Amino acid sequence: MAGCADGIPTASDPGLIPIDAETFVVELPFEAFASGFRVDGGYGSAVDLVAAALARSDEGGDESRPLIRWGALPAAVMVPQADGSASVQDSTWTVVGGELILRVDSARFTGGERFEIEARRVVEAFDVRTAGWTMAVDTLGDRRSWSAPGGGALELLGSVPWTPGDGDSLVVALDSAMATRLGNRDASSRGVLIRTTTDGAFLRLFDARLRLQVRPSSRPDTVVVVQPSGVEISFIHSGDPVLEPGAMAAGGAPAFRTSFRMDLPEQVPATGPVCGAEASCLIDLTADRLVFAGLVLTTAPSTSSLYQPADTISLELRPVLAPDLLPRAPLGVPVQTQPRRVPPSAFAGAAGTRVEVPLTRYLRDLIREPLPGQDPIPNTVSLLAGTEPSGLGIASFAGPGREGAPRLRLILTRSDGVSLP
Repeated sequence: MAGCADGIPTASDPGLIPIDAETFVVELPFEAFASGFRVDGGYGSAVDLVAAALARSDEGGDESRPLIRWGALPAAVMVPQADGSASVQDSTWTVVGGELILRVDSARFTGGERFEIEARRVVEAFDVRTAGWTMAVDTLGDRRSWSAPGGGALELLGSVPWTPGDGDSLVVALDSAMATRLGNRDASSRGVLIRTTTDGAFLRLFDARLRLQVRPSSRPDTVVVVQPSGVEISFIHSGDPVLEPGAMAAGGAPAFRTSFRMDLPEQVPATGPVCGAEASCLIDLTADRLVFAGLVLTTAPSTSSLYQPADTISLELRPVLAPDLLPRAPLGVPVQTQPRRVPPSAFAGAAGTRVEVPLTRYLRDLIREPLPGQDPIPNTVSLLAGTEPSGLGIASFAGPGREGAPRLRLILTRSDGVSLP
């Protein structure tokens, strides 16, 4: 009633309801709130991406090469008749030429205004989903290496220049010899590898079509176009990405994840008015005092320009539901309502950009004592890209013990309640 004597409770007068409260900020080093740091890789496959990465590092040492496989050719072609009557089927033909049509992203690219692109036929059998730089097949019970890293024995189909002004399609003409090899009907698959010889190039390959020109035996004076069924596009990149020792990583193809256990202290150090006459003090960390919590990360430069993010990366922090099963443990829903989106510029040059991932709701639940019969909140979390795989680029951050190591930023409020006269 004292507060309502001369006004209304919704008035803007700060002294109307006299509450003594102090708000302060605390930043905890990684060792003060976390343990069990680990980085795991191998999540997802490059074949799951919408676009394949065609890239070559600035130094020319690292590459990403799209790997393409088409299905079987049709059993017969429809041949139009000279007299205009209905077309007839013909299952015997001779390949006389063809073309490979590649569709690239002409709006988003890096590395210059002109690119040299090669197409090569893959001679060796491979599995498009599990193939890597050194392995042609890497499935359970079947592991086969390429005869040479990067796709094994390769036959040059053709080389073409491309500039964005040419549009989003480029065509590699195939002579009769190469078209015949790709049109071998006894082959279980038709494989082609694409590479660029331009240093610093980064392009996205969306689609690839193989069109073969054939002469049917019933009408050798007629050319009919034949296309194989289905296409699978993946990409292989040179070796495994080399991360800085102790660095945090998220994203890539296959993707990386960084996991650690949250070991929150019962008290946090504070300074200022909240400590009264003391220069510093310890304040109990309770859920009702927590206004905001954020995991503060510092971006680290990529070890190779090949793995520097070319697109915005969406980061998520998810609780690990069964830590004992890491690296293949199930994850819970993200601790934040929206992914933390980080632009590629944050990883350019020397990096050093500060990125904060909110986790207020999760931390409040973690601090609270679980209700009777309620399972405790998982205290292990994983930092990962919102989509796995998200692309060739890897989000890299300074790890524990390094300059710019992760910190936990807390905004806390302490109140002694309502003071009445």
